[in-house]
Amino acid sequence: WNGPIGAVRVGTSNDPGNIKGEAIVIEADADVLEENIFVDAVEYGLQSCSSIASHIAEWSSNIHQPKRALTYYPSENNTNNEILQSVELLTANKLRNLYESKKHDKIERDSAMFAILENSLPSLKESFPNSNSDIFYSAFYDINKTVISDLIFEDGLRPDGRKPGEMRTLSCEVGLHAPLHGSALFQRGQTQVLCTVALDSIESSLKNDYMSTLTGGIKEKNFFLHYEFPSYATNEISRSFVAGRRELGHGALAEKALMPLIPKNYPFTIRLTSEVLESNGSSSMATVCGGSLALMDAGVDIKSPAAGVAIGLISRKHDSNEEEHTLLLDIIGQEDYVGNMDFKIAGTSEGITALQLDVKIPGLSFDIIKAATSLGLEGIKAVLKTMNSCLSHPKIDKSNLPKIDTITVPINKRSKFIGPSGYNIRRITTNTGVRITPGDSEDTWNIFAHNSEALDEATDLINNSLKEEKEIEFTFGALYKVNVLETNASGIKVQIDPAYPLVYIPNSQLTSNKISHSSAAGIKEGQELLVKCYGRDPVTGNLRLSRKALTVAQSAAVKSISSSSKRR
Repeated sequence: WNGPIGAVRVGTSNDPGNIKGEAIVIEADADVLEENIFVDAVEYGLQSCSSIASHIAEWSSNIHQPKRALTYYPSENNTNNEILQSVELLTANKLRNLYESKKHDKIERDSAMFAILENSLPSLKESFPNSNSDIFYSAFYDINKTVISDLIFEDGLRPDGRKPGEMRTLSCEVGLHAPLHGSALFQRGQTQVLCTVALDSIESSLKNDYMSTLTGGIKEKNFFLHYEFPSYATNEISRSFVAGRRELGHGALAEKALMPLIPKNYPFTIRLTSEVLESNGSSSMATVCGGSLALMDAGVDIKSPAAGVAIGLISRKHDSNEEEHTLLLDIIGQEDYVGNMDFKIAGTSEGITALQLDVKIPGLSFDIIKAATSLGLEGIKAVLKTMNSCLSHPKIDKSNLPKIDTITVPINKRSKFIGPSGYNIRRITTNTGVRITPGDSEDTWNIFAHNSEALDEATDLINNSLKEEKEIEFTFGALYKVNVLETNASGIKVQIDPAYPLVYIPNSQLTSNKISHSSAAGIKEGQELLVKCYGRDPVTGNLRLSRKALTVAQSAAVKSISSSSKRR
């Protein structure tokens, strides 16, 4: 433990640092943050972390708790220096020749590297018969790292033949599968990802509980990114299990990079799936690139295309204890392994949306972070140039995109629209595959359809179910003659016209006296009554008739329904 360390939160950036004011890890997400603002935030954060760590160190010194002493036991094998020199003599020149050749790909390079070690093992075992093979492997990896470092510093040459600031070959393609809402294939060197987009109703969004909303600030989440890294991406064969830390972490980083670009109040739920088909470093940043293209292919009106790139760091120390550093643009897996830093940065041409820094050294200075940020943004612009040549704007003319519409159903027709126990809505959704949900007001309903044909079919079914012949108009306050067809304890049902449904009159509207059964009002089935019309109920739309009003007031002009409802 070489601490203490401090951690602070600056704006939307998490900038931990050690007691020397150097960064150990940085995690950042932003809504397209400009480079100078981000750099200032990191500098401010490192200063604050240094102050915090200094105070912690001061407090711990007052406790006088000594560090636990470690006992190092001498190895039974020969000294590592002797083995290291022998391994270097047998392998260094061969490794250098291997990396100077530009004709090898990842698998060929790895195979050749391990072949150099295997061919050297017999001689090493003969020279050091009492040494374990693990000692030889460890020494070989140290020599391999030194050879790569020397090639970069002395010749400006990386293991795959590129220069430190050179990007791998880029290629991309969209619209690979017509039935999909959106799809894109992005390849950078030997890292290849297939991104697909599926759009669904906003009802499929993640709805947080009340406490999660208070603590996290997000009420609903309608954008999901699923990152998948199958074993065959690294030429391996194994069973697929649940997503591990790698998949979850890479997916979360790519999701944070693309989240600020999704339009607010987007009417659909978006699921973006990234499957890594081949990996040689920086598959999470390739997911950002491929995901941006897939979203535009699906017609999602993102603010601007986004891309990502990984920056590496190679360091070596001179005899004078001075350190020399070189930044590497778009690192491969081997450079990530032997290097001292993995600096992932994603954003648009205007700024940063997400960033993640991991280091393998005690700390990273602010100057290196600043230089890496600048180099990363230059790399993003280079990637965006290639992406824009493939697709620069969201597509708007795709025929298979889902549709959403809002219809208005009068309140008096709502029961007919829904049907008994929701039968009518279930019939429409089953026959057409659409999804019908209540709207923002009492008389509006939202229809989600997977295509325009399904939406048109559902709309026709809804219109037909609500279609009625011209209703008989009844005058408010007028008197009508009705026939009693049914009596029961709570009221009576009367027929006001053969073409109109039966109208229910409760006991409270039969007489001014309180009765427990309709027969107490002297009403029998088949009897003709005179009632007064009070319009329609504003909630149910049912006609309201009253006999009680005629028992306490003078009769008005009687209109015969037969004359007012003649065939028009």
